[in-house]
Amino acid sequence: MSIMCLCLMVYGFAQHKIRKALDEKNETVPNQSNRETKSPRMQWIYRLFHGVQVLTIKTDTLSQELVINLNPLLKRIVDLFGPRAMEIYDLQTA
Repeated sequence: MSIMCLCLMVYGFAQHKIRKALDEKNETVPNQSNRETKSPRMQWIYRLFHGVQVLTIKTDTLSQELVINLNPLLKRIVDLFGPRAMEIYDLQTA
């Protein structure tokens, strides 16, 4: 039960953060109907990230991880979550 509460709390915080960032930056993202919105549901945002993966390339002396399948919309959404999210996804800040 406590895991479920924790998951719902993270979901709620993430939804609040993205909606607040969209409002502050006066930006929108497309919803399921492809209409622009300032108040997307996190379920939709999670679904947009469905194909994003981490590719690990290993050689004898080197190991490198790359985040793949990030389109411009997803990069913009990551940017809305702030500099730490940009760092996690290895993206340059705008």
